Amino acid sequence: MKIRNYLASILIGILLISPLAKANSGDLSLTENSVSFSTDYFLENYSVRIWASVENNSPHDLLGSVRFMANGENLDSDQPISALAGNTDDVFVDWIPPYDGEYTITVSVIPWDSSEDNPDNNMVTKNILVLADMDGDGITDADDTDRDGDGTLNEEDAFPDNGNESKDSDGDGIGNNADEDDDNDGVNDSDDAFPENPLYWSDTDGDGIPDQEDEDIDGDGLTNDEESEKGTDPQNIDSDNDGVNDMQDPFPLNSEENSDLDGDGIGDNVDEDMDGDGIVNKEDSVPDNAAPQAQVSENVILTGIDEDVSFDASESFDTDGNIVKYIWDFGDVQLSGEEVSISFNESGVKNALLTVIDDSGQEDSIEIKVRVLNYKFILFTLLLTIVLISLAFYLIYRYNRRASEKRGNKKSFNKKSKKK
Repeated sequence: MKIRNYLASILIGILLISPLAKANSGDLSLTENSVSFSTDYFLENYSVRIWASVENNSPHDLLGSVRFMANGENLDSDQPISALAGNTDDVFVDWIPPYDGEYTITVSVIPWDSSEDNPDNNMVTKNILVLADMDGDGITDADDTDRDGDGTLNEEDAFPDNGNESKDSDGDGIGNNADEDDDNDGVNDSDDAFPENPLYWSDTDGDGIPDQEDEDIDGDGLTNDEESEKGTDPQNIDSDNDGVNDMQDPFPLNSEENSDLDGDGIGDNVDEDMDGDGIVNKEDSVPDNAAPQAQVSENVILTGIDEDVSFDASESFDTDGNIVKYIWDFGDVQLSGEEVSISFNESGVKNALLTVIDDSGQEDSIEIKVRVLNYKFILFTLLLTIVLISLAFYLIYRYNRRASEKRGNKKSFNKKSKKK
């Protein structure tokens, strides 16, 4: 529209300064039908276009301008027109009604030369009714369930005609957005953890539970009762301010100590063997990492020649890391792994050494004794012993029987001799 006005102004200017230009006079007119609107349904805050068609009733080309007004106020700058003889020129303005109610729309044509113009047909007045549409959504307020467009239904909105407010928690007539103390508990919203609840205002650990009902006010993992027993501050996550919260601090009231690696009750700062591995810190290559512990399920194992025997180190452990190597030394053979198997081809007592190494390079060892037996020899010896014992019993039995028979024969001979 502005470009059109600009071009028309240029055209009029050219006509005025042109030596061929002639200021003709005649009648420019408007009728009731020459003023129209883009809609018959007018809403506040909703754009409407107003058209004006100016008729040139003379045999001359005429220049002029059109003025659009609403309730006596100009809607835009005057719109220039250039109407050819016996023809019309159309102009328009876009207007947004700022409020609802009745408006008087006046459209006037102003001729360039009014000497032969009829002033009685230069103005058209129309009255329109603009309906309320506060949020400009195209629905009249009478039909709009949320007329201020704030997302809250009218019946639930404490301020249905104010798009910036919808709640008034304390009922003081000031919307929550503007009210500095929504629940009227005497604590400003900026300092109130529960700005719409007058019963609560503090939540030290920010867990959504009011301090008055929270069993762990500071959220350090210790209940308020446990903190009372320890002597720590239930409202301070780090009572001694050493950077470690009370739950994780083995010395929550001693700002000089906050760790006890080996759990011996002596703070690491003064503990001469902080990892409790039996090596004092100054001699320990890794003083803050305890050595692993080599463990086996059996320290003495009994097996036979050429029989597979299993060795299990799964009971080994490292309190502050991981075991990364298991080395089994059988003298002439070395094996690796948490579980290994091996057989021995001769009897006797064998020694096995298990060494475990953790991810810090520390190690520990344990010795296992293996008694290897020759079961064939033992079985042969056992059978031979049984045979010899059986033979001995048999010989004794035979001897006793013969002796018994001799005693019986002697008694019979003596009886016969006495009879004679």
